[in-house]
Amino acid sequence: MKIRLVLLAYSIIFITTHSNAEATKLEEIKIFEETNKSTGYTNQFQQESLTGSRLGLNIKEIPASIELINSKTMEERGDTTISQAITKATGIIGGESGHGIGGKFIARGFAGNRFPGITFLSDGLKLGGSPISVRNIEVANLDRIEVLRGASSVLNGEGSIGATINLITKKPNFTKEETELDFRLGSYDSYRAYFGTNGVAIKDILAYRIDVVTREIGSNFDGEKREVDSLNTSFLYKINDNLITTLSIEKSKDDNEYIYVGTPLVNNKLDKSVRKQNYNIFSDGVDKGDNLLIKQGTEWFYDNIEIKNQFYYQNSESEARRPFTTNQVPNESKVKISGSDMWSKQDLIGDRLDFIHKGDIFGLENRFLVGTDISKMNLKRDISPSSTLPNPAINMYNPNKEIFGNRFRYLEKEVDLDINQYSFYVEDQLNITDNLKLIGGIRYDIHDLEWNYLKGYYATNSSKSKKHKDLSYRAGLVFDLTDTTTLYTSYTTSIEPGASLIGLRNNQTDLDLTKAEQYEVGLKQSLLDDKAEFTISAYEINKKNMFVNDPNNVGNILNSGEQKSKGLELSFGIQPIEQISIDANFAYTDAKFEGSYNYGKTPNSVPEYIGNLGVRYMPISNFGIGTWLRYVDSFYINDTNTLKLPSYTTVDLTLDYTYNKKTTFSFLLKNLTDELYATTAKNDTGGVYLGEARSFEFGVNYKF
Repeated sequence: MKIRLVLLAYSIIFITTHSNAEATKLEEIKIFEETNKSTGYTNQFQQESLTGSRLGLNIKEIPASIELINSKTMEERGDTTISQAITKATGIIGGESGHGIGGKFIARGFAGNRFPGITFLSDGLKLGGSPISVRNIEVANLDRIEVLRGASSVLNGEGSIGATINLITKKPNFTKEETELDFRLGSYDSYRAYFGTNGVAIKDILAYRIDVVTREIGSNFDGEKREVDSLNTSFLYKINDNLITTLSIEKSKDDNEYIYVGTPLVNNKLDKSVRKQNYNIFSDGVDKGDNLLIKQGTEWFYDNIEIKNQFYYQNSESEARRPFTTNQVPNESKVKISGSDMWSKQDLIGDRLDFIHKGDIFGLENRFLVGTDISKMNLKRDISPSSTLPNPAINMYNPNKEIFGNRFRYLEKEVDLDINQYSFYVEDQLNITDNLKLIGGIRYDIHDLEWNYLKGYYATNSSKSKKHKDLSYRAGLVFDLTDTTTLYTSYTTSIEPGASLIGLRNNQTDLDLTKAEQYEVGLKQSLLDDKAEFTISAYEINKKNMFVNDPNNVGNILNSGEQKSKGLELSFGIQPIEQISIDANFAYTDAKFEGSYNYGKTPNSVPEYIGNLGVRYMPISNFGIGTWLRYVDSFYINDTNTLKLPSYTTVDLTLDYTYNKKTTFSFLLKNLTDELYATTAKNDTGGVYLGEARSFEFGVNYKF
């Protein structure tokens, strides 16, 4: 067991330095503490959302579908990865076994070949475009996760159409000095050790927080092993009653052996005989990442004015040498693999400034925000093409080791992409009456891109540039029908440039940006004196200019894809008595391609129905029993809809026993029935990502 003492020593050094993560005021710190007093879908409406608006509005006031998953909920459900946590949210599927956040996620019918279905934020800041930027994030450092479904470019700039996930880290505070130790041991030689502490260095002036995690993740796939280390240090410095400054330094790295790359269908079916096989067979394979994120914030507030500024810097680097296709050779007991060798590096620096005013306009209560976001990102990528590989066919049931070798390294191209972004945005809430609120926003983005193709298969020392100028809008109405019933409607537009543009060839850089518009209506209802909360929403999203593969030219990208997605989402939480809590959610999705690309077909990996049901019961005050059932409808493995995988249901069980106020023991049994299922498909000739097999995890938590 490798408990890295160096990380602990390193964290202590930082106690002597300066401030915390996100610019927050003391009132917000109190709100964070209050969110952890409840779990599931109860007591959410009055919580402030940092994702759905920048005006300091609570969830009930925002014309959008928003869910909160706080740390207490994750702890009770046994969620230790981002994937486990967010796939219990309404309508979200995906996550590759062993990959954590780096997997493929789908929301509201959108995944895309070039763009992910979900955009991830860290304390409201958009993480860089590479999956390496986000896959290392640990839930142990999170206060809560906010899930904003649908388009949100007007709030956060370009991003995914399906959903936005805001990972909100634990903050230092002056009210609660506490140290937490957590150790978990599970199947496949997995373990996790966590140390977290919040302290006050100078009363009411300087507070600090340190979170350290080291873990090793194994899986049922032969040889797969993932080592993850993370260190987060943050500081809160109260300069005076009106001025707060914060600093956060987050460092993480992972190093993986034989990372799982997918499983073939056997004669077009899921087959238990290959369930444990790992087709990542390169004996000289590599899969590792390193990520540094620095956030410095300042917040000044006086009466009805608030000014927030946040400077951020991110550096990420990864290397992956592994297969990426795993398909059965037709009518043979062999699997054909293709691989690549890729190195990526990302540097991001930026600054976000918000000015907020709360007052009256013509006698009407109003909140107004104006802000700017300026960033510079450099992305470098070297990659070898699959066409140069021998594409071996290996034994399906006994895959032999292969040597990738250096002769294929970085032969295709070396790309250096600069993205300079300049954004100006406005958001406003106007109380037309006591019960009716109008919320609107507009954002103007300039993306100045320059590709430098240094050498390679497609270009030699060539450069291309492109400037995109786009407006995003949001307009919504929120109507309080009663004290407990709120109706809302909204119209939103969105754009999706993203760092995926690094993969464009030099003859593709003039492609237009992918755009979408969304219509949504919904109802938010409190019941039984806030012991129950209910949300229902209906939406329609139209997406144009999608990047799709050219059927007549392999490797070429067309800007001609269109997709319409409409659906219904429902979430419900109730705690009728203190000993029982029930949470449930349901999503119906009708997603279809339009235009010339696969007209009338359903995108791959998009099920029509998804449902989750969680029940927690405490027969005695210090003992809890929980179960989580998940149903996912059948879905197609490809965009041409030639093959469909069956539906599945999984069952998780949890037990927790609080020995005293300081010590809690927990037990998690995942996939009780050992269901064989695929989380997503690869949109190729038969490769899928399997879900986790039956496994267990035992944990001990100690707070003092």
